[in-house]
Amino acid sequence: MATTEACRDKPYDPNHPFNIFITLTPSDTETDTVLVDVYDYDSKVAITLTMKKETDGNFKLYGWNNILEGRKFKTGDRIGFWWDTQFARLNFTLLLVA
Repeated sequence: MATTEACRDKPYDPNHPFNIFITLTPSDTETDTVLVDVYDYDSKVAITLTMKKETDGNFKLYGWNNILEGRKFKTGDRIGFWWDTQFARLNFTLLLVA
């Protein structure tokens, strides 16, 4: 059976053989994304998604597919969104089942 080294909180060791180095690029540090709490009004569940402004000027919610899969929405369903200023979140509800 293979053994592994316990990963305890230790100071960084520059000579450790399992170090992973990443050089950040401008796309890593310069972003127009924001975290948005999205609240499913029907199931009373909130999830935090990333909202990003696309090159065409529209906004896209990254992670929305997880909500779609969980709720089993289908083509033709109509969903309504509204900003909830009291709780600083984006709410949604199913308006029409296809």
